[in-house]
Amino acid sequence: MTNWCENVIKITGAKSNLDFLKSKLKDYKDENVNFMEYVISLGDIPDNYYEQGWCNYNVKRFETKWEIPLSELELTIEEDSISIIVNSAEDPIVLFLLELCKSYNVDATIDYYEPVNDIGGRAEFNSDGTGIQYLYSYMEALYLYANELFWEEINEMIEDKQYEDFEELMEQFEYLSEEDKEKIEVLWNEKQ
Repeated sequence: MTNWCENVIKITGAKSNLDFLKSKLKDYKDENVNFMEYVISLGDIPDNYYEQGWCNYNVKRFETKWEIPLSELELTIEEDSISIIVNSAEDPIVLFLLELCKSYNVDATIDYYEPVNDIGGRAEFNSDGTGIQYLYSYMEALYLYANELFWEEINEMIEDKQYEDFEELMEQFEYLSEEDKEKIEVLWNEKQ
């Protein structure tokens, strides 16, 4: 069974570059087409791609083994940005986004969350392909970039009694502010 990684992407840039990408995404009518291949192409595929080589190559090219149909995108096109929310198999589509930035001369940020393997983070890329990536645990990434979801997870942990005592719960949350630690303690006490 595949672990799904949520990718939250925001793309910005010069109006002409952004408009070109917007038109490509808006004008394509066949939602069964593969999103990543359509936007940046497969590149130079190996001879065995259509037999056994597709998985390793896709991981190398896109950082995920399976393609994503356009129909699975949650796409929001604004005047000055494009936002995409999509799930990928096991890993975030960071390499894909890096290539997209270089190909379309745009900037992008991706926040990603994968709970099963306990990974999360953010990567920011410039149009020249330079960037930075911040790696965190799943919960710390939620805390930093999707705070509302973080609190939903905390409530679920407490309600489902996933921990024997408060100290055990708090061992994994060293990064929290003192105020938020106190807030969790209040929630804990309310549910006991």
